[in-house]
Amino acid sequence: TRYYNNVVFVIKNNSLYNLELKLQAFAYDESGNVIEIAEKTEYIIGSGNTKALEVSFNEKPYSYSYKISVSPSSYSSGYKNLKVESSISGKNAIINMTNNGSQTIKYAYAYVIFKKGNTVTDFDSTIIGDVNSEIQPGKTEFNQISTYSEFDNIEIYYECRY
Repeated sequence: TRYYNNVVFVIKNNSLYNLELKLQAFAYDESGNVIEIAEKTEYIIGSGNTKALEVSFNEKPYSYSYKISVSPSSYSSGYKNLKVESSISGKNAIINMTNNGSQTIKYAYAYVIFKKGNTVTDFDSTIIGDVNSEIQPGKTEFNQISTYSEFDNIEIYYECRY
């Protein structure tokens, strides 16, 4: 989905493996010439998980295309052990994550797409965890993501690793 000079991709890992993903997005002008290339690498997308990624261009493209390449991740995903809840308060998305597993979760990220109806108005991400960026077994950690854009609903995607 495109908004402003940005493109948000929602990508599902349908494989049986945890993957590392490299995304290349190509921006085109009206004549079909490539005017910019944006890249994004994600080091873990757990098997069966869905993740949102954003790329930003310096100028608003007339159109865009993309290429995705994947390889096995060197990380283990813990997303299946997270219970994620959210609420909206004013211009904020409040997110809490509970570690229902037996291992400490590291680097739990929340990716939030802000929408007005079906239109994307903003995207942001944050890490959720204690001062060491961890969520201990049985513990709940909170964070918020704020926007100045108008929105009436959000989509949340998340990932973490052991």
